[in-house]
Amino acid sequence: MIAHPKILLLFCGTLVTIASTFGQQPIRIDASFEPSAITLSRNSTYKVVIHGSQQSPEGKLPQVNGLGLSQSPRIFRSASFINGVPSVKLEISFTVKPSRVGAFTLPSWSLNIGGKAYEVPATNLRVLPPSEEDILREEARKKQEADFRQALFLELVLPRENLFVGHTILGSIDLYILDRLPVTRLEKLPQKMSDAFSQSEMKQPVEKRNVPRNGKTYIVYSWPLALTAVMEGNHELQYKMGVRVRVRRQNNSPLRDAFLNDPFFGFGHEEAITVVSEKRPLKVRQLPMDGRPISFRGAIGSFSTNTRTDISRAAVGDPVRVTFAVKGKGNFGVMPAPEMPMTQNLKIGPPAFSFEGDKNLKYEGMQKFEYVVTPLRAGRQEIPAVPFSFFDPNDKQYVIAETKPITLRIDPGETWENPNPVNSALTENRTEEPESKLFQTESDPGEWHDSLTPVAITRSSAFWYSQFVPLLGVFALLGWQFRQGRPTEESHGKKMGRLRQEMKATIRTNDVTGFLKAGRGIIREQVGALVNHDHPEALAADEVLSILHKKEVSSETISKAKELLEAADAREFAAEDDSDIQLKEWFAQVKTLLKRIRSES
Repeated sequence: MIAHPKILLLFCGTLVTIASTFGQQPIRIDASFEPSAITLSRNSTYKVVIHGSQQSPEGKLPQVNGLGLSQSPRIFRSASFINGVPSVKLEISFTVKPSRVGAFTLPSWSLNIGGKAYEVPATNLRVLPPSEEDILREEARKKQEADFRQALFLELVLPRENLFVGHTILGSIDLYILDRLPVTRLEKLPQKMSDAFSQSEMKQPVEKRNVPRNGKTYIVYSWPLALTAVMEGNHELQYKMGVRVRVRRQNNSPLRDAFLNDPFFGFGHEEAITVVSEKRPLKVRQLPMDGRPISFRGAIGSFSTNTRTDISRAAVGDPVRVTFAVKGKGNFGVMPAPEMPMTQNLKIGPPAFSFEGDKNLKYEGMQKFEYVVTPLRAGRQEIPAVPFSFFDPNDKQYVIAETKPITLRIDPGETWENPNPVNSALTENRTEEPESKLFQTESDPGEWHDSLTPVAITRSSAFWYSQFVPLLGVFALLGWQFRQGRPTEESHGKKMGRLRQEMKATIRTNDVTGFLKAGRGIIREQVGALVNHDHPEALAADEVLSILHKKEVSSETISKAKELLEAADAREFAAEDDSDIQLKEWFAQVKTLLKRIRSES
C-alpha cells in the first residue's frame, strides 16, 4: 500500500520538528540491572539510558569483583513524542554474568557527552543460589556441549611429551567430523598456538571415511607434520582452526541437538565455528654436555651412515666424487653438513645436498652429502673418514658413526710428446749446400719492379675492415637474441614495485584472492631481502616468521605479518569468497607493515 502524499509530508515535518528541539532538552542518565535479582546460573543486563541526547558517549566502565561485564554492548537509539513533547534517548546494554552468590553494587561513574561530564548513578544486583531448574538447565547445557565436542573435535597426535632442543618428531593434526554433521567447508588450516616449536608446511589433508571412535563413525581429515622444539622449558601446545556448519534456522546454534542436526539444503544457514584442540603439555630440555663428541653438529635421531666414491682409480687433477649418506629418522630438516678433514695431497670442495624421502616433512629418509675431491699427487692416496656423530633421544646418549677412510690409486698425469721428433744428430752433420742455378732462361728477363709483384688479399687492411664490420654485426645479433631468450633476474626494487601494482589492480577489481597472494609475495620479498635469500618467493610462512624472530623484530610486527600470511594460505586452501574484506584498509596495513620491517630489522 502506498501512503498518501499529505501523510508523508506530515511525517517528515514531525521528524524535522523533533530534530530541531532535541538540543533543547536537558540530559539525564539512568542506570539499572534488569532483572535486579537473578540466580547464579542466570545472566542479567546492566542498562544505561541517556535521555535528551543521541551522541555517542565516552567513559570507562567500572569493574566489580564477582561480576563479568561484556565488552561489546548493544546500543539502541529512539525518538518519540510524550504528551506532545519530543523525547530522544540512547540505551547502552551490557550482559552481566555472575561468578558467585551475593549482593553487588556497581558504583557511580562518569560519561563524557559533547565535551561535558555526566554522572551515571550507582545500582545494585542480587545473585541468589541456583534453583533446581537452573541446575537441570546447566546439566543439559553441559551435556549438549559434550555431545558437540564428540561431533566435531580437533586432536593433536604426538608420539612423546619429552623433547630436546633441536629434536624433531613426527605427528599429525586430526579433525574428526561426525558423518551426520553437515560441515560445508574448512575455513582455515590448523594454526599452531605456541612459539616454542617450529613445524613443517601444512599441505592438503589426508581424508579418511568411516573411522570408528566413541561408538560413532567419523570423517577424519589428517595433516601430517614434523614438529621441532626450538625453546627450552615447559610448554603447552594447542591448535585451532575454523569450519563452517549448516544449522537449522530455528536452532541458530550447532550446540543444540548436534547429532540430529541435518537440515535440508536451502532450509538452514551456515555458521562459523572455531575448533580448538586440547592443550598438550610438552617438556623441552637442552642436550647434555657430558660426552658430547667434537664432531657433533646438531643431528638428533637414529641414523646409519655410509661413504662411497664413484671411482677407485684416478689421475692427478681428476675430480673424484665422495658421497657421505645418512639414513634413518630424525631432524634432517636442520641437519648441517659434516666437515671433511683437509689434507696436503687432496683438495676438498664444499658439499652438495640431496634428500630422498618426503621433502616437506624431512623426517625419515636418506640425506646425501656429495664432496668433490681433487688429488694433487700421484700414489696411493687416502680419503679421510667423514666425522659424524648424533644424539639418540631414545637412549639419551651420543653416538659416533663408524666410518672408514677410502684408499684410491692416483696415477701421474699424462705428458705431451711431439709426434714428429727431429733427429738432432742429423741436423748437426748436415752441411749447407751452396745455392746454384738449376737452369737459365734463353733471354734476359730484364729489370724486376716490385710494383708488379702480386700482393695477397689477406695483407690488405681494406679486406679485414670489410670482414670485421659484418662479423661485429653477427655477434651483436647473437647477443641480442641470447638476451631475449634468457629469462632476466628481477631486482629487489622491481619485484617490490611489480607486487605493489598487482595489489592496486586487485583493489580496483575487488579480487581478494589476488590481493592476498600479492600481499604474501611482497612480505616474502621484503623478508627475503633481509637475509639475501636467492628465491624469497619459495619461503614458507614459518620460515618468514623465523627470519623475523632472528632479526629481533617486535612481536606486534610479527603478529601482523603472521595474520596476513595465514589469511593468504587459508584463502588459497579453502577458496573462500569473503567479498566483505576491505582491501583498501588491508593495503594500508601492508604498507605500514613493510615500513616497520625495514626500520626494525
